[in-house]
Amino acid sequence: EAQLEGRQESAAADCNQPHVEILDLMSGERSRSNPVAPLKFDGELASGTYLLLHRPAASPDSASSDPHNAYFDGKTRLWEVRFQVTFKKEVQASTLRLGTSPLERIPVGMRQLALHRTIIKMMGPAMRGFYNSPGDDPAGKDKDDVELPVTSIGISESDQHIVSMPGDPPPKLLAKSFASLGRRKTADRAGYRASLQDRVFKPGETHTFAFWGPSRWVNLIDWKMVGLPMMKAFSLDILNGPPPLLLSVYILGPPREDAKGRQDVRHLPTRITQVARVCGWPSGCPLSDSRLGVLQAIVADSRAASASPVQVTHCEGPAGRSGSVQKQANRSPSSTTPSCFVGFSRSSLAALFGWSHCSGLCSKGAVPRLSSRPEPAPREGARKASLGR
Repeated sequence: EAQLEGRQESAAADCNQPHVEILDLMSGERSRSNPVAPLKFDGELASGTYLLLHRPAASPDSASSDPHNAYFDGKTRLWEVRFQVTFKKEVQASTLRLGTSPLERIPVGMRQLALHRTIIKMMGPAMRGFYNSPGDDPAGKDKDDVELPVTSIGISESDQHIVSMPGDPPPKLLAKSFASLGRRKTADRAGYRASLQDRVFKPGETHTFAFWGPSRWVNLIDWKMVGLPMMKAFSLDILNGPPPLLLSVYILGPPREDAKGRQDVRHLPTRITQVARVCGWPSGCPLSDSRLGVLQAIVADSRAASASPVQVTHCEGPAGRSGSVQKQANRSPSSTTPSCFVGFSRSSLAALFGWSHCSGLCSKGAVPRLSSRPEPAPREGARKASLGR
Protein backbone atom coordinates (compact mmCIF):
# COMPACT_ATOMS: atom_id res chain seq x y z
CA GLU A 1 0.00 0.00 0.00
CA ALA A 2 2.92 2.36 0.70
CA GLN A 3 3.90 2.10 -2.94
CA LEU A 4 0.58 3.62 -4.02
CA GLU A 5 1.45 7.06 -2.61
CA GLY A 6 3.66 9.46 -4.47
CA ARG A 7 4.39 7.16 -7.38
CA GLN A 8 5.48 8.90 -10.58
CA GLU A 9 3.56 8.87 -13.84
CA SER A 10 6.24 6.66 -15.35
CA ALA A 11 5.38 4.07 -12.72
CA ALA A 12 1.71 4.08 -13.65
CA ALA A 13 0.30 1.00 -15.32
CA ASP A 14 1.31 0.87 -18.96
CA CYS A 15 -1.54 1.88 -21.27
CA ASN A 16 -0.81 -1.28 -23.22
CA GLN A 17 -1.62 -3.36 -20.14
CA PRO A 18 -5.29 -4.38 -19.70
CA HIS A 19 -7.25 -1.84 -17.68
CA VAL A 20 -10.68 -0.22 -17.39
CA GLU A 21 -11.32 2.89 -19.50
CA ILE A 22 -13.38 5.51 -17.64
CA LEU A 23 -15.43 8.40 -19.02
CA ASP A 24 -16.99 11.06 -16.80
CA LEU A 25 -20.51 11.48 -18.18
CA MET A 26 -20.95 14.93 -16.62
CA SER A 27 -17.70 16.57 -17.75
CA GLY A 28 -16.59 14.38 -20.67
CA GLU A 29 -13.14 13.85 -19.16
CA ARG A 30 -11.33 10.54 -19.57
CA SER A 31 -9.49 8.48 -16.99
CA ARG A 32 -8.67 4.83 -16.31
CA SER A 33 -8.36 2.30 -13.52
CA ASN A 34 -5.26 2.52 -11.29
CA PRO A 35 -4.71 6.19 -12.23
CA VAL A 36 -1.81 8.41 -11.25
CA ALA A 37 -4.29 10.83 -9.64
CA PRO A 38 -8.05 10.83 -8.92
CA LEU A 39 -10.50 12.44 -11.33
CA LYS A 40 -12.24 15.58 -10.03
CA PHE A 41 -15.89 16.58 -10.27
CA ASP A 42 -17.64 19.79 -9.27
CA GLY A 43 -21.35 20.51 -9.22
CA GLU A 44 -23.88 22.68 -7.41
CA LEU A 45 -24.67 19.95 -4.89
CA ALA A 46 -21.15 18.75 -4.16
CA SER A 47 -17.58 18.53 -5.38
CA GLY A 48 -14.95 15.87 -4.93
CA THR A 49 -12.73 13.21 -6.44
CA TYR A 50 -12.96 9.51 -7.28
CA LEU A 51 -10.94 6.64 -8.68
CA LEU A 52 -11.08 2.93 -9.42
CA LEU A 53 -8.39 0.53 -8.27
CA HIS A 54 -8.42 -2.83 -10.03
CA ARG A 55 -6.33 -5.92 -9.49
CA PRO A 56 -3.97 -6.05 -12.50
CA ALA A 57 -4.78 -8.71 -15.08
CA ALA A 58 -2.77 -11.87 -14.74
CA SER A 59 -0.27 -11.89 -17.58
CA PRO A 60 3.41 -12.69 -18.20
CA ASP A 61 4.07 -8.93 -18.36
CA SER A 62 2.64 -8.25 -14.91
CA ALA A 63 5.50 -7.92 -12.48
CA SER A 64 5.07 -9.08 -8.92
CA SER A 65 6.43 -5.69 -7.80
CA ASP A 66 3.50 -3.82 -9.40
CA PRO A 67 2.11 -1.57 -6.61
CA HIS A 68 -1.44 -2.64 -7.33
CA ASN A 69 -0.48 -6.30 -7.20
CA ALA A 70 0.97 -5.56 -3.78
CA TYR A 71 -2.17 -3.77 -2.61
CA PHE A 72 -4.51 -6.56 -3.68
CA ASP A 73 -2.24 -9.33 -2.42
CA GLY A 74 -4.11 -11.38 0.18
CA LYS A 75 -7.46 -9.75 -0.57
CA THR A 76 -10.44 -11.43 -2.21
CA ARG A 77 -11.63 -8.19 -3.83
CA LEU A 78 -10.85 -7.60 -7.50
CA TRP A 79 -11.44 -3.85 -7.44
CA GLU A 80 -12.18 -0.97 -5.12
CA VAL A 81 -13.98 2.32 -5.77
CA ARG A 82 -12.87 5.30 -3.69
CA PHE A 83 -15.11 8.35 -3.68
CA GLN A 84 -14.59 11.61 -1.79
CA VAL A 85 -17.33 14.26 -1.67
CA THR A 86 -17.60 17.69 -0.04
CA PHE A 87 -21.23 18.77 0.19
CA LYS A 88 -22.39 22.29 -0.59
CA LYS A 89 -25.93 21.68 0.64
CA GLU A 90 -27.49 19.65 3.41
CA VAL A 91 -28.20 16.06 2.33
CA GLN A 92 -29.88 13.23 4.24
CA ALA A 93 -27.46 10.31 4.07
CA SER A 94 -30.28 7.78 3.63
CA THR A 95 -31.11 9.37 0.26
CA LEU A 96 -27.58 9.01 -1.17
CA ARG A 97 -27.24 5.93 -3.37
CA LEU A 98 -24.65 4.20 -5.52
CA GLY A 99 -26.08 2.66 -8.69
CA THR A 100 -25.00 0.80 -11.81
CA SER A 101 -26.83 0.39 -15.09
CA PRO A 102 -26.31 -0.70 -18.69
CA LEU A 103 -26.11 1.83 -21.50
CA GLU A 104 -29.45 0.70 -22.89
CA ARG A 105 -32.43 -1.35 -21.83
CA ILE A 106 -32.57 -4.79 -23.42
CA PRO A 107 -35.70 -6.98 -23.25
CA VAL A 108 -35.19 -10.30 -21.47
CA GLY A 109 -36.75 -13.75 -21.67
CA MET A 110 -37.75 -16.20 -18.94
CA ARG A 111 -34.58 -18.28 -19.23
CA GLN A 112 -32.35 -15.25 -18.83
CA LEU A 113 -34.55 -14.10 -15.96
CA ALA A 114 -34.16 -17.43 -14.14
CA LEU A 115 -30.36 -17.19 -14.34
CA HIS A 116 -30.37 -13.61 -13.15
CA ARG A 117 -32.70 -14.49 -10.26
CA THR A 118 -30.17 -17.08 -9.11
CA ILE A 119 -27.35 -14.55 -9.16
CA ILE A 120 -29.43 -11.96 -7.32
CA LYS A 121 -30.17 -14.51 -4.57
CA MET A 122 -26.43 -15.09 -4.16
CA MET A 123 -25.37 -11.45 -4.10
CA GLY A 124 -28.37 -9.38 -3.05
CA PRO A 125 -29.15 -10.50 0.53
CA ALA A 126 -25.74 -9.38 1.78
CA MET A 127 -26.66 -5.76 1.05
CA ARG A 128 -29.52 -3.89 2.74
CA GLY A 129 -31.66 -1.54 0.68
CA PHE A 130 -30.65 -3.40 -2.46
CA TYR A 131 -32.77 -2.29 -5.44
CA ASN A 132 -32.80 -3.79 -8.91
CA SER A 133 -35.04 -3.00 -11.85
CA PRO A 134 -34.93 -4.01 -15.52
CA GLY A 135 -36.42 -0.62 -16.39
CA ASP A 136 -39.70 0.23 -18.08
CA ASP A 137 -40.65 -0.25 -21.68
CA PRO A 138 -40.71 3.37 -22.95
CA ALA A 139 -43.24 2.67 -25.72
CA GLY A 140 -46.19 5.03 -25.41
CA LYS A 141 -45.04 6.57 -22.12
CA ASP A 142 -43.93 10.02 -21.08
CA LYS A 143 -40.17 10.09 -20.53
CA ASP A 144 -40.66 11.22 -16.92
CA ASP A 145 -42.71 8.06 -16.29
CA VAL A 146 -40.05 5.67 -17.57
CA GLU A 147 -37.64 4.08 -15.12
CA LEU A 148 -34.24 3.27 -16.59
CA PRO A 149 -32.54 -0.06 -15.78
CA VAL A 150 -30.74 0.24 -12.44
CA THR A 151 -29.14 -1.75 -9.67
CA SER A 152 -28.41 0.34 -6.59
CA ILE A 153 -27.66 0.35 -2.88
CA GLY A 154 -27.72 3.02 -0.19
CA ILE A 155 -24.46 4.64 0.86
CA SER A 156 -24.77 2.77 4.17
CA GLU A 157 -23.71 -0.33 2.21
CA SER A 158 -20.31 1.16 1.42
CA ASP A 159 -17.40 -0.68 3.03
CA GLN A 160 -15.39 2.22 4.50
CA HIS A 161 -16.31 5.73 5.64
CA ILE A 162 -14.00 8.56 6.65
CA VAL A 163 -15.35 11.87 8.01
CA SER A 164 -13.41 15.14 7.69
CA MET A 165 -15.02 18.14 9.36
CA PRO A 166 -14.71 21.66 7.90
CA GLY A 167 -11.13 22.84 8.28
CA ASP A 168 -9.71 19.31 8.57
CA PRO A 169 -7.71 18.07 5.57
CA PRO A 170 -9.40 15.03 3.99
CA PRO A 171 -7.31 11.93 3.23
CA LYS A 172 -5.73 11.45 -0.17
CA LEU A 173 -7.41 8.65 -2.09
CA LEU A 174 -4.03 7.11 -2.90
CA ALA A 175 -2.56 7.63 0.57
CA LYS A 176 -0.56 4.72 1.95
CA SER A 177 -2.62 4.86 5.15
CA PHE A 178 -6.03 4.98 3.45
CA ALA A 179 -7.04 1.42 4.30
CA SER A 180 -6.56 2.06 8.03
CA LEU A 181 -8.56 5.28 8.21
CA GLY A 182 -12.11 5.86 9.38
CA ARG A 183 -14.66 3.15 9.98
CA ARG A 184 -15.04 -0.17 8.17
CA LYS A 185 -18.31 -2.04 7.88
CA THR A 186 -16.72 -5.40 8.69
CA ALA A 187 -15.92 -4.22 12.23
CA ASP A 188 -19.57 -3.57 13.14
CA ARG A 189 -22.07 -4.00 10.33
CA ALA A 190 -25.16 -2.91 12.26
CA GLY A 191 -23.43 0.07 13.84
CA TYR A 192 -21.87 1.15 10.55
CA ARG A 193 -25.20 1.07 8.74
CA ALA A 194 -27.03 2.89 11.54
CA SER A 195 -24.43 5.67 11.74
CA LEU A 196 -24.86 6.46 8.06
CA GLN A 197 -28.59 5.85 7.74
CA ASP A 198 -29.39 8.43 10.40
CA ARG A 199 -26.73 10.97 9.43
CA VAL A 200 -27.24 14.33 7.72
CA PHE A 201 -24.33 15.50 5.57
CA LYS A 202 -23.67 19.16 6.32
CA PRO A 203 -22.22 21.81 3.98
CA GLY A 204 -18.43 21.90 4.24
CA GLU A 205 -18.11 18.35 5.54
CA THR A 206 -16.01 15.97 3.46
CA HIS A 207 -17.00 12.32 3.40
CA THR A 208 -14.77 9.68 1.88
CA PHE A 209 -16.11 6.26 0.96
CA ALA A 210 -14.66 3.03 -0.34
CA PHE A 211 -16.75 0.28 -1.88
CA TRP A 212 -15.70 -3.23 -2.89
CA GLY A 213 -18.51 -5.49 -1.62
CA PRO A 214 -19.39 -7.51 -4.76
CA SER A 215 -16.02 -7.07 -6.45
CA ARG A 216 -14.84 -10.61 -5.73
CA TRP A 217 -17.39 -11.81 -8.32
CA VAL A 218 -17.02 -9.07 -10.93
CA ASN A 219 -13.86 -8.85 -13.03
CA LEU A 220 -14.19 -5.60 -14.95
CA ILE A 221 -10.95 -5.96 -16.92
CA ASP A 222 -11.92 -9.41 -18.21
CA TRP A 223 -15.63 -8.43 -18.31
CA LYS A 224 -16.68 -11.61 -16.51
CA MET A 225 -18.59 -12.84 -13.52
CA VAL A 226 -16.26 -15.14 -11.62
CA GLY A 227 -16.19 -17.22 -8.46
CA LEU A 228 -19.94 -17.79 -8.09
CA PRO A 229 -20.69 -21.12 -6.37
CA MET A 230 -21.30 -24.00 -8.77
CA MET A 231 -21.10 -21.70 -11.80
CA LYS A 232 -18.45 -21.25 -14.43
CA ALA A 233 -17.18 -17.78 -15.21
CA PHE A 234 -19.40 -16.06 -17.74
CA SER A 235 -19.51 -12.77 -19.64
CA LEU A 236 -20.96 -9.64 -18.04
CA ASP A 237 -22.80 -9.23 -21.34
CA ILE A 238 -25.38 -11.59 -19.90
CA LEU A 239 -26.22 -9.26 -17.00
CA ASN A 240 -25.39 -5.85 -18.38
CA GLY A 241 -25.38 -6.21 -22.15
CA PRO A 242 -22.25 -5.12 -24.02
CA PRO A 243 -19.93 -2.54 -22.42
CA PRO A 244 -19.95 0.07 -21.04
CA LEU A 245 -21.20 -0.20 -17.47
CA LEU A 246 -22.57 3.04 -16.00
CA LEU A 247 -21.89 4.00 -12.38
CA SER A 248 -23.62 6.89 -10.63
CA VAL A 249 -23.87 8.48 -7.20
CA TYR A 250 -27.26 10.10 -6.83
CA ILE A 251 -29.79 11.55 -4.42
CA LEU A 252 -33.16 9.80 -4.47
CA GLY A 253 -36.12 12.05 -3.70
CA PRO A 254 -39.36 10.88 -2.05
CA PRO A 255 -41.72 8.63 -4.04
CA ARG A 256 -44.66 10.24 -5.76
CA GLU A 257 -48.25 9.23 -5.17
CA ASP A 258 -50.87 8.40 -7.76
CA ALA A 259 -54.52 9.55 -7.72
CA LYS A 260 -55.38 6.74 -5.28
CA GLY A 261 -52.61 7.66 -2.85
CA ARG A 262 -50.40 4.71 -3.73
CA GLN A 263 -46.65 5.31 -3.66
CA ASP A 264 -44.60 4.79 -6.79
CA VAL A 265 -41.15 3.76 -5.54
CA ARG A 266 -39.55 3.44 -8.97
CA HIS A 267 -36.30 5.34 -9.37
CA LEU A 268 -37.73 7.74 -11.93
CA PRO A 269 -35.67 10.57 -13.47
CA THR A 270 -37.82 13.12 -11.63
CA ARG A 271 -36.71 11.63 -8.28
CA ILE A 272 -33.00 11.56 -9.09
CA THR A 273 -30.36 14.25 -8.61
CA GLN A 274 -26.99 13.16 -9.95
CA VAL A 275 -23.91 13.85 -7.82
CA ALA A 276 -21.43 12.04 -10.08
CA ARG A 277 -21.87 9.78 -13.09
CA VAL A 278 -19.26 7.82 -15.02
CA CYS A 279 -19.03 4.80 -17.27
CA GLY A 280 -16.34 2.19 -17.80
CA TRP A 281 -15.37 -0.55 -20.22
CA PRO A 282 -12.44 -2.96 -20.66
CA SER A 283 -9.50 -1.56 -22.61
CA GLY A 284 -9.50 -4.79 -24.60
CA CYS A 285 -13.04 -4.09 -25.77
CA PRO A 286 -13.13 -0.68 -27.49
CA LEU A 287 -16.58 0.77 -27.97
CA SER A 288 -18.21 1.06 -31.36
CA ASP A 289 -18.77 4.49 -32.91
CA SER A 290 -22.50 4.16 -32.33
CA ARG A 291 -22.09 3.52 -28.60
CA LEU A 292 -19.57 6.35 -28.27
CA GLY A 293 -22.13 8.57 -29.98
CA VAL A 294 -24.70 7.67 -27.31
CA LEU A 295 -22.18 8.58 -24.61
CA GLN A 296 -21.42 11.89 -26.31
CA ALA A 297 -25.14 12.69 -26.25
CA ILE A 298 -25.31 11.92 -22.52
CA VAL A 299 -22.38 14.26 -21.86
CA ALA A 300 -24.01 16.98 -23.95
CA ASP A 301 -27.27 16.60 -22.03
CA SER A 302 -25.39 16.83 -18.72
CA ARG A 303 -23.71 20.04 -19.80
CA ALA A 304 -27.02 21.51 -20.92
CA ALA A 305 -28.63 20.56 -17.61
CA SER A 306 -25.79 22.21 -15.69
CA ALA A 307 -26.70 25.55 -17.27
CA SER A 308 -30.25 25.30 -15.84
CA PRO A 309 -30.20 23.22 -12.63
CA VAL A 310 -33.38 21.22 -12.02
CA GLN A 311 -34.98 21.30 -8.60
CA VAL A 312 -35.41 17.82 -7.14
CA THR A 313 -36.97 17.83 -3.66
CA HIS A 314 -34.69 20.10 -1.60
CA CYS A 315 -31.62 19.83 -3.84
CA GLU A 316 -30.63 21.40 -7.13
CA GLY A 317 -29.19 19.34 -9.94
CA PRO A 318 -25.40 19.25 -10.18
CA ALA A 319 -23.51 21.37 -12.63
CA GLY A 320 -21.16 19.68 -15.05
CA ARG A 321 -17.76 20.92 -16.14
CA SER A 322 -16.33 21.44 -19.57
CA GLY A 323 -14.39 18.64 -21.22
CA SER A 324 -14.28 16.54 -24.29
CA VAL A 325 -15.18 12.98 -25.17
CA GLN A 326 -12.24 11.33 -26.86
CA LYS A 327 -13.05 8.53 -29.24
CA GLN A 328 -11.32 5.20 -28.96
CA ALA A 329 -10.52 3.17 -32.04
CA ASN A 330 -13.54 1.22 -33.20
CA ARG A 331 -13.38 -2.53 -33.17
CA SER A 332 -15.17 -4.60 -35.75
CA PRO A 333 -18.10 -6.63 -34.48
CA SER A 334 -17.20 -10.09 -33.36
CA SER A 335 -19.30 -13.10 -34.13
CA THR A 336 -17.46 -15.34 -31.72
CA THR A 337 -19.01 -16.89 -28.65
CA PRO A 338 -18.03 -15.30 -25.30
CA SER A 339 -15.01 -17.12 -23.87
CA CYS A 340 -16.94 -18.37 -20.84
CA PHE A 341 -19.10 -20.44 -23.21
CA VAL A 342 -16.34 -21.98 -25.30
CA GLY A 343 -17.27 -25.59 -25.92
CA PHE A 344 -20.97 -24.82 -26.36
CA SER A 345 -22.45 -24.51 -29.80
CA ARG A 346 -24.29 -21.31 -30.74
CA SER A 347 -27.48 -23.29 -31.16
CA SER A 348 -27.18 -24.84 -27.69
CA LEU A 349 -26.61 -21.40 -26.16
CA ALA A 350 -29.65 -20.08 -27.97
CA ALA A 351 -31.72 -22.95 -26.59
CA LEU A 352 -30.33 -22.49 -23.07
CA PHE A 353 -30.81 -18.73 -22.77
CA GLY A 354 -33.50 -18.06 -25.33
CA TRP A 355 -31.21 -15.90 -27.44
CA SER A 356 -32.15 -15.11 -31.00
CA HIS A 357 -28.44 -14.58 -31.51
CA CYS A 358 -25.24 -14.97 -29.52
CA SER A 359 -23.07 -11.91 -29.96
CA GLY A 360 -19.47 -11.70 -28.85
CA LEU A 361 -18.16 -9.68 -25.96
CA CYS A 362 -17.47 -6.56 -28.01
CA SER A 363 -19.96 -6.87 -30.82
CA LYS A 364 -22.43 -4.18 -31.78
CA GLY A 365 -25.18 -6.75 -31.35
CA ALA A 366 -26.72 -6.75 -27.90
CA VAL A 367 -26.85 -9.78 -25.66
CA PRO A 368 -30.13 -9.69 -23.71
CA ARG A 369 -29.80 -8.19 -20.25
CA LEU A 370 -31.26 -10.02 -17.28
CA SER A 371 -32.78 -8.34 -14.29
CA SER A 372 -35.26 -8.51 -11.47
CA ARG A 373 -36.56 -6.07 -8.92
CA PRO A 374 -36.30 -7.17 -5.28
CA GLU A 375 -38.38 -5.39 -2.68
CA PRO A 376 -36.83 -1.96 -1.94
CA ALA A 377 -35.70 -0.78 1.48
CA PRO A 378 -38.44 0.00 4.01
CA ARG A 379 -37.57 3.70 3.90
CA GLU A 380 -38.65 3.80 0.30
CA GLY A 381 -41.91 2.00 0.92
CA ALA A 382 -42.88 -1.59 0.43
CA ARG A 383 -43.69 -2.77 -3.01
CA LYS A 384 -42.95 -6.01 -4.82
CA ALA A 385 -42.68 -5.77 -8.56
CA SER A 386 -43.12 -8.65 -10.93
CA LEU A 387 -39.85 -10.26 -11.96
CA GLY A 388 -41.24 -10.74 -15.42
CA ARG A 389 -41.78 -7.05 -15.97
